[in-house]
Amino acid sequence: WTHGPIAMLLLPPLLAGLMIGFDRWQARRGTRPAGRLPLHAGWLLALAYLGTLSHPLLDFLNTYGIRCLMPFSERWFYGDTLFI
Repeated sequence: WTHGPIAMLLLPPLLAGLMIGFDRWQARRGTRPAGRLPLHAGWLLALAYLGTLSHPLLDFLNTYGIRCLMPFSERWFYGDTLFI
């Protein structure tokens, strides 16, 4: 399920939201490092999408394969280029 289309849409905003929440929590507690650059939600969301979309692409290259259409189809897809 984590490699399917629903996850590809829902996981990046969830991850970005958790990271923004953690940053705000640190700022409220006074434990946020003073030298840390300000958090930009747009860039954080873009990086979350990049990571979430590249992960199944790289998993596709192994011999184990992925089910990238879950939960709509249980078909496995294989790239067969990297043995694990």
